[in-house]
Amino acid sequence: MAQEAKYALFLLCGLARLSGQWRLMLPDSLPAFRRATASFLDFAASPGNEPISCAPVSASERAAARSASAASEGSKAGGALVAIGGSSRAGSSATLALGKGWFEAVAAGAGGSSSTAPAGGYLWQLAERLYSSAQYALAFQLALAPEVGEEELADLGPEWVRPATLLALQEDVLGVADDCSTNAARRDPSGRRLARTLQALLGLSSQMQDSMGAERLHRHKQAVAAAIGRLAALSAGRRT
Repeated sequence: MAQEAKYALFLLCGLARLSGQWRLMLPDSLPAFRRATASFLDFAASPGNEPISCAPVSASERAAARSASAASEGSKAGGALVAIGGSSRAGSSATLALGKGWFEAVAAGAGGSSSTAPAGGYLWQLAERLYSSAQYALAFQLALAPEVGEEELADLGPEWVRPATLLALQEDVLGVADDCSTNAARRDPSGRRLARTLQALLGLSSQMQDSMGAERLHRHKQAVAAAIGRLAALSAGRRT
């Protein structure tokens, strides 16, 4: 379902530019979609609440799951897996794996012994799709966001993402970004693609905070700005 959610939210982003006609033709649906995207962002900002399990359905997903399983067995024998955010690091030609945020949550939900999701495997795809879905949900919200002051935030209601959710999402992305800022990620197409998604998430959430007049600490702003710079370099394959 993560794939379907990603595509549905991508479609909403495209339709947001037609919001004027949308309001005229389907006046009740636009508030409903705003509530849905705000609720999804609450979910996306809390990967540590509970493990998530989503079985592979398509042929490509099942193939990715089998490939990751085989790679995991091979790494146990050869010690070639780098578990970033996990407990082990071995080998100079190691495979990229992440163990923070949704990568940790989907690994826990899979019920295996590993707390990381290796790049290219189904668990990595699942976590990456959740972050991509959050990116599109944020883009949809931002496209329709009202310009309000801090004193008006409480009156926005459930149609808009909460400032606390934006902060939680940024903190999670910052943790994943730290683990992703490695040479292994720079060399891996999956790592570079993830870096672009994380960069977009930090940028969009910052824009949303600005449009809402949401306050945040100066050091938090600095951390977000620094991470955006590192991720931009990583996505381009440059050393940071």
